[in-house]
Amino acid sequence: MSLPAPLIREVTAAELESWPPTQETRKQPAAYFEKLRGISGVYSFPQPHPNGRPMFFASSWDAVSHILRDDTQFDSDLTEVLPELAGLIVPPYPEVSSHYRIEGIAFTEGDDHEVKRSWAEMLFEKHRLDAYAPVIAEVADSLIDRFISEGRANFTEDFAEALPLEVLTIIMGLPREDASTIKGWTDAITKVGMGTPSPEEAAAAGLALEQSSDYAYRQCLARLEKPVGDYLSDVVKAQVDRDGEFDKNAMVVHVRSMILSTYHTTSAMLASAAVHLCRLPELQQELRDNPSKFRKFVEESVRLEGPLQWHPRRAVTTTVVEGVEIPEGSIVFASFRAACHDPSKFEDPYEFNPNRRNMAHHLSFGAGTHRCPGAPLARLYAQVGFERLLSRLSNIALDEENSILEPGPGFNFRIPTRVAVTFTAA
Repeated sequence: MSLPAPLIREVTAAELESWPPTQETRKQPAAYFEKLRGISGVYSFPQPHPNGRPMFFASSWDAVSHILRDDTQFDSDLTEVLPELAGLIVPPYPEVSSHYRIEGIAFTEGDDHEVKRSWAEMLFEKHRLDAYAPVIAEVADSLIDRFISEGRANFTEDFAEALPLEVLTIIMGLPREDASTIKGWTDAITKVGMGTPSPEEAAAAGLALEQSSDYAYRQCLARLEKPVGDYLSDVVKAQVDRDGEFDKNAMVVHVRSMILSTYHTTSAMLASAAVHLCRLPELQQELRDNPSKFRKFVEESVRLEGPLQWHPRRAVTTTVVEGVEIPEGSIVFASFRAACHDPSKFEDPYEFNPNRRNMAHHLSFGAGTHRCPGAPLARLYAQVGFERLLSRLSNIALDEENSILEPGPGFNFRIPTRVAVTFTAA
């Protein structure tokens, strides 16, 4: 398989020695993934992590799927193998004891993970999702109203970011005017995970964590004193019923995470999907004529351009994957993105094909016990949002002059910097 010309770049020998890859490779990682996969679906870096742990990179679909799903051999409890990560995870109120570990659901296991996952999944129960669809449609229409007369829009800011932010405030019972504040907190915290932050960025992230923690606590306390039948009321009640008392740290970390994590990856998914739609004008009419095809459009968009590139896992025991021995305690980076572009799983993996038969096998939302609990809501945002866009706009095209499709500097997130579009009102 040969890479499309825009994805071709040189992979240096130094990048094959140790982790992480260069910033330029993280922006455009296809050649790097293909190089590693060509050597082995599970690549062993010659140089260990600075803490001495062996490091591996899983890039084949089979290897990534196995590593994500087999929690007897691999888990996400990284405090032992990545102590620098553990140092960043501190309770918002250290003077208050908790019934739970301080890590959120992405980095915890066993009963602790099961309970925290059940809290998250409450937001995505079917009866709630059914109620969200008309809310998403109403907000989408209100956003379109703001730019439809202009014939152009900064799709990233005007729709992809605004839609999940405004809907989030509604479905979680938060003041709608808080959306911009939540975005500011999320952006500041995300920058810390995008490489080496400057002292100013680190300070801004610390302040955002402090302020968002206090915000989450006020929201929880209000529901504790006067439940109103919304998600926050229900999740606070579930925790109190289980533990016999309000767990300030556990609930604040959970609610803060739900508020801050719901917007960023969803907005990236919407922006990337818009690029595919603009580049395939014939698909726009096809989706208008056959709304049942929206599901396939969304799944193929997520397969081709999922916003998260990888997730680290810990080898619980010494094991062998694709003929490579992985010692106990090793750090294994399982790459969602590389797996979704594995030519042995997906024919012409870098081609957008909304008729692909196995697109649902993508791993962009993860797999196993740590699969993304918000995937059903992300899919709903995309389906309803693009249904409203295509019902009101025609001839949607990329505004090449004002778009910056190259991702910004990032470690794990890969998101178009700015997607600008032109259109005519339908």
